Amino acid sequence: MARADAHALSLDQGFRMMLYLLGPNETSFARDEDVPEYVEKATPFFMMLMLSELLIGWAKTGSLVIRINDGITSLSAGVMSRLSK
Repeated sequence: MARADAHALSLDQGFRMMLYLLGPNETSFARDEDVPEYVEKATPFFMMLMLSELLIGWAKTGSLVIRINDGITSLSAGVMSRLSK
C-alpha cells in the first residue's frame, strides 16, 4: 500500500533539488522511513530541464543540439539503474 506523501515538493524546492541547493533542514530526517523517494520526485524536473535544453538549443541554432542516439543511451542507462528497485 502506498504511503501518504508527507513531503510534497513545491516547484521552487524541486528546482533547488536538481541544482543541489536544498538546505540541511530540508534533507535531514529522524528515521529512514521518513526519507522521500528523491528519484521519483526529481524525474519531472529532470524531464523539464532536458526539454528546456532541447528547445533553447533548437531556437539558437535551428537544429537539434543533441544526438538522438546519445539521448536514448542516457535515458536507457537511467531506466536500467532503477530496475533493481
